[in-house]
Amino acid sequence: MARPVLGRGALPADSPRGLRARLLLGRRRPPAPPSRRRRPGRGSAGRLPRLPRAAGDPRPLRPRLHRRPAGPAPGGAGRRRRAPDRPARRPPPRAPLPRLHRPRRHRRTPRPPDGPARRRGELTAREPIGAGLAGGRLALPVPGPWGTIRRDPPPEAEPGPRAGDRSLGGAVGDGPARSEWAGSPRTGRPGPTREERGRTAVAATIRELADLVQGRVVGDDSTPIVAAKPVTEAGPGDLTFLADDRYLKALAASPASAVLIGSGFAIPEPADRSPTMTFIVVDDPRAAFMLLHARLRGAAAERWVGIHPTAVVSPKARLGERVAIHAFAVVADDAELGDGCTVGPHCTIGPRSRLGRDVTLHTNVSIYEDVTIGDRCVLHAGAVIGADGFGYRFEGGRHVKVPQSGGVIIEEDVEIGANSCIDRGTFGPTRIGAGTKIDNLVQVGHNVRIGKHNILCAGVGIGGSAVSGDYVIMGGQVGVADHRTIGDGARLSAQSGINRDVEAGSTVFGTPAVPLRQQMQMHSLTMKLPEMRRELKRLAAEVDRLAASSAKASGSAEEDGRDRVGSSAA
Repeated sequence: MARPVLGRGALPADSPRGLRARLLLGRRRPPAPPSRRRRPGRGSAGRLPRLPRAAGDPRPLRPRLHRRPAGPAPGGAGRRRRAPDRPARRPPPRAPLPRLHRPRRHRRTPRPPDGPARRRGELTAREPIGAGLAGGRLALPVPGPWGTIRRDPPPEAEPGPRAGDRSLGGAVGDGPARSEWAGSPRTGRPGPTREERGRTAVAATIRELADLVQGRVVGDDSTPIVAAKPVTEAGPGDLTFLADDRYLKALAASPASAVLIGSGFAIPEPADRSPTMTFIVVDDPRAAFMLLHARLRGAAAERWVGIHPTAVVSPKARLGERVAIHAFAVVADDAELGDGCTVGPHCTIGPRSRLGRDVTLHTNVSIYEDVTIGDRCVLHAGAVIGADGFGYRFEGGRHVKVPQSGGVIIEEDVEIGANSCIDRGTFGPTRIGAGTKIDNLVQVGHNVRIGKHNILCAGVGIGGSAVSGDYVIMGGQVGVADHRTIGDGARLSAQSGINRDVEAGSTVFGTPAVPLRQQMQMHSLTMKLPEMRRELKRLAAEVDRLAASSAKASGSAEEDGRDRVGSSAA
């Protein structure tokens, strides 16, 4: 008779299986509450081990589908499920973090009874300039030990569309030399309004424009013209010009209303152009276009005159009439500014420097000490005039700086591009001749003497003590070695390396630079080198073939000679 299985009946107490069952039942934990009961197959704590089935048990043996490997569970004793009647446990609320940059919301002022709503600080056409500030008046003190200058808006100032425009340019009001500024309701910084620094376009008929340039009209002369643009950008109502045959195709597709054409050009047929296009025949279309372009743009805004409150001007500086010194500019001791000079924002003028009449310095121009600039010169943003020259001497195993005590002299009507540098001389000045035009990113070394009406394109570098004559043209990225002389009217092609003197009137090209004709011949021969190499190889093979055939013929002749000698001896 089979013994009953544990749970189905009693086991003998003295049997090993019964003793083991009693021990396990005694160590069994009490039943867990429903909220903490584990689902089958998850965890092993508090579970009886499965005992083997007894023989003859009628229950089917079901396999365990989810059997985990031996050892502790990877996630602990199992995941617990929250009872449905127990609220979820949530972490305590955190205190809000401080916001360092809170966005400012745009508040609108109440709508006035007689006009639309406007933003806070915005002026209307009925309010005078500076009405956004307390009392409707603006006092701008000049910082520094030289006193305080108050520039209040005039009581009868023209109404502006909005105060607070920080950019610089034109004067506020109608006076030619007034320096009133519109105040910003938000920051209090001064600045003129946009209408004062802009231009007003002026329309004119084709007949009026033709009379200005003394041209002959071919077509309808009553069409109004509002702007002057290049042939590739001109549209209806615009004026363009034709000075080169290369733009004939673009002119055929252009919808421009009027065209300035040279007297040497044939007027295109109506089928090759817009049927409504009118022509103005002149001797120099480019010069006429420049004149009419300025006419259609309208009169320039009145130039602002005065000293910005943030500018620092030494009391020892001498200022001419109608001088404009903009924001954060610095004028040092004993500096002199001629009449009509304009000093842009963040410019610096060193001690003992002199600026002639109507000189314009754009933003961030640096003028070192002992620099002289002639009348009507223009220096663009970032130009540096008068920095130390690159001069050193080798002494005692190291490079010792040579003092650069010379200055810079720039004669009248010179224009210097952005980020160009002109170094001061070692003992004498570096000189730039009158009418010279210098492009961006040009380096002129110490003690260099540039003649009159030179053209220096972008990227030119001139070594120390080099000399150029008058009317010299240097193309882009030309490099001139130190102590070289370039004659009058010489032309240096782009990327030329000048390592020797250049004769007057000559055109050179290449590195090292040689006359242009010789360089073109050298270039032509260089292009033919692959073909010449193939021809040389062919000729060498032909010579080898002829040499082999000649050697073979000479060998057969020697054999014949030997045979003849042997037969005669016999």
